[in-house]
Amino acid sequence: MMGLALLPFLLLLSLASTIQGQSIFDVTTYGAKPNTDITQALANAWTEACASTTPSTLLIPKGVYQLSQSNLKGPCKSVPIQVQVEGTLQAPIHTKGDGLVLFTYIDQLILSGSGVFDGQGKSGWEKNNCHKNKICTKLPMNVRFSSITNSIVKDITSLDSNYFHINLLSCKNVTLQNVTIIASENSPNTDGVHVSRSEEINILNTQISTGADCVSVGGTNKQIVITNVTCGPGDGISIGSLGKYTKEREVTGVAVKSCKLINTWNGVRIKTWPDSASAYTASDLHFEDIEMVNVSNPIIINQEYCSSNQCNNKIPSKIKILNVSFKNIRGTSATSVAVKFICSKDLPCEGVEVADIDLAYNGVEGPIVSQCANVKYTVTGKQNPQVCAKVAPIEAPSTDCNLFNQCTHKLDDSARRQGGSRLAAHSWRRQVRTRELDAARVEARDFHGLAAWVEGELARATCTFGSSYFGDTQTRMRDSRRTDRQADGEDGSTTQQNGRRLTKKQLDEEEDRLDKQCGKDDRG
Repeated sequence: MMGLALLPFLLLLSLASTIQGQSIFDVTTYGAKPNTDITQALANAWTEACASTTPSTLLIPKGVYQLSQSNLKGPCKSVPIQVQVEGTLQAPIHTKGDGLVLFTYIDQLILSGSGVFDGQGKSGWEKNNCHKNKICTKLPMNVRFSSITNSIVKDITSLDSNYFHINLLSCKNVTLQNVTIIASENSPNTDGVHVSRSEEINILNTQISTGADCVSVGGTNKQIVITNVTCGPGDGISIGSLGKYTKEREVTGVAVKSCKLINTWNGVRIKTWPDSASAYTASDLHFEDIEMVNVSNPIIINQEYCSSNQCNNKIPSKIKILNVSFKNIRGTSATSVAVKFICSKDLPCEGVEVADIDLAYNGVEGPIVSQCANVKYTVTGKQNPQVCAKVAPIEAPSTDCNLFNQCTHKLDDSARRQGGSRLAAHSWRRQVRTRELDAARVEARDFHGLAAWVEGELARATCTFGSSYFGDTQTRMRDSRRTDRQADGEDGSTTQQNGRRLTKKQLDEEEDRLDKQCGKDDRG
């Protein structure tokens, strides 16, 4: 049924390919020159192209152009209207506003070309603290589509956005095809494509490498198709997070098919907030023919998602998850817990179908396993791991391991420098980038407090690591706290570490080195 969403779009493509005598509006004829700000020239060209009574194309030729925020607003008399970007549109550093380019209230838009939307976001990532603080200033996106209908976006590249790369808001029947999205794995909140309050959206044949979700489907969406997307690095493909905002409504009809995830921190995921601000149903969510390559947490339903402790996880989520399928998912897991269904205690997940799962894990954390709580499921075909063979107690504390993983990575490295034992099988960077770290403690380098906090989380021992590793971690944390107590004196005091006597100043220098190595300000 969701394939029907493509039919109006295919008709549009056919129309666009046969149009003769289009009017061309080249920004260079309006005064645009490479290596200068073309904001006004682009606005003038758009005004005339949009007002044209015949099909028109706004052309940005090859070259590098500076651009402040530009709002290309309809409705337009020209139907269809094409924006062909062959050059690079470069945002100013420390930019503000909603986005580099905004498209609003347009029907039958075609955005195409081999060009690049360059957000120059590296400096902005240092200021992006929305993952830590509810009250924050959101940075601009690269491209935002608002109230766009019957349109296509193809062949463009989005580079180093400050915030989301591409945002679809209140759109209908829009297809993204052959799009490339690139940002560092250390870039926080740089979702590749974020969809909200939209319907009949298709994301096809797209390559996404970023520091957050490759694709995220928020609240109030229906009939979303994600096909042939290659994701990695990043946080995988997510439905959610859901329930954070009061005006969210139901999500229904999301299909993720024939996608490949490589070295991502999560695989295919449904995530909802506990103590959610809204109550609705998320239903008919389907993941099929997915390849995982060294993916942490390949299959997840997590109804205890809580970014940076911005919620009350003692109150169950009010999002009802219904009719979900995971079929023909294969490849390798970077963590021993490959399947995790942690649903709301008040509203258990229902109609969860798991079929033909074949995931391998070759690490040292123990055998590959699954973990389940509050879920009604059926299984067919191959099951590796055995799904819900171990069911978490209903009253168990949150089994979201992200916080635990992120906190332990730094303790692991600290313990290793003190002569401690082996590290977790996957790297600390993958752990820290899962983005729910108690950042305030780490930034203050309060290892004593952090160690005590993590020890309280050992009730989640089956989340990610084997029991032997947890015992080992407890020993190292005790050693770490002993070292912290010894290091509480003045700069002249010393502590024994790995056969050496180190001053507090030397320990601080070691911690500073570790902060730089971890990328203290890029934890998302």
